[in-house]
Amino acid sequence: MPAKSLRGALRLGIVVCTLGAVGCAGAAPAAEQDAKPDARQLFARACSKCHSADGTGGLPMAANGPRPINFHDPAWQASRTDAEILAGIRDGRGAMPPFRDVLKPDEINALAAHVRSLNSGTR
Repeated sequence: MPAKSLRGALRLGIVVCTLGAVGCAGAAPAAEQDAKPDARQLFARACSKCHSADGTGGLPMAANGPRPINFHDPAWQASRTDAEILAGIRDGRGAMPPFRDVLKPDEINALAAHVRSLNSGTR
């Protein structure tokens, strides 16, 4: 094959590969974009280490440290607005670290709703 034809074929191959890669890196299918976060799974992954799998709290993470919140406690639930629960997850509070750099906003919203759903006073 002459050098000129080889260069043309090579250029064409690069263009095809580049376009193929761009096509593969496109947006996720609509079903994936619209999927809501699984709050229970998020809680298990991000919260249960401190708050226990069922949200009843747990042992302090450090000696003489605070005990993690029991989300089933109606008094605690009544003392917090939805916005305060959301801010606590996003920004952290006391011994709890912030999750704004770890979770997406829709995941934080889902977790806040899940924490609110654990209120044993409304079951």
